[in-house]
Amino acid sequence: MTPRENFLLAMAHQEPEWVPVDMGKHIGSVHKTAYPRLREFLGTVPMHNDHLILDRMAQTVVPDEALLQRFHIDFRWVKPHWVQVKERTDTNGYVDIWGVPYKGTANTSPWMVRPWRT
Repeated sequence: MTPRENFLLAMAHQEPEWVPVDMGKHIGSVHKTAYPRLREFLGTVPMHNDHLILDRMAQTVVPDEALLQRFHIDFRWVKPHWVQVKERTDTNGYVDIWGVPYKGTANTSPWMVRPWRT
């Protein structure tokens, strides 16, 4: 049975062969600080996406296909183009899809920079 067939059974309120598992969306992925540690722990799973950020606001990484296969993840997410925000080149931070700049301080995650003038 394919993951798709298994999922369709679950959605039809029939008993699937296994519980469909999802991982890798912008909120349901692995945090960027945990990804290298997960790679080290798994050892033999080739994981190279440490710096490929899926959601900068959630600080999650695009999981490698090898990782998804290792955990028998049933779903793959087609990432819309608008999800990826632009990294800033002048400081540790990014600009979100609405043009709001975020800036990190020291080793912290970026916080919003007030975009309005007072």
